[in-house]
Amino acid sequence: MTAVSRFTQISLAALALAFSSAIALAQAEGPLQEVEITAFKTVAPSNHGATWRQVETIQLSRGVSYADLDLTTESGAAELRQRVRNTAKEVCQQLQREHPFANETDLPFGSCVEEAIHDAMVETNAVISAAEKARAESTEAHPQ
Repeated sequence: MTAVSRFTQISLAALALAFSSAIALAQAEGPLQEVEITAFKTVAPSNHGATWRQVETIQLSRGVSYADLDLTTESGAAELRQRVRNTAKEVCQQLQREHPFANETDLPFGSCVEEAIHDAMVETNAVISAAEKARAESTEAHPQ
């Protein structure tokens, strides 16, 4: 065996070990514990006398972490829902600041918040249900 092929084998083995370690670490950490809040603003910029308008949808998203919460408790679930509501309001406020012009295609600010909350609550409720189910299964598997 030549020195080059031995070096190649060692390099490939080291690379495989590093890759498998990275995968194991990612699996140990688990999935990202966030609910994503997304707000939209549809705008039709003025076109200075033209007969058509170009409609544009602007989207802004932000994650809400629940890694520090016990979602199997009422207080943990309530805290996540409150974080979702607060973040939806903040995201819509940021959209309004960055794109302040309003026209007939714009949703009112309140509608932006309501839609962002509604969409995020679907994911929020699913996450809470999954946490409750996992706890119930764990309790059944390991009764005290």
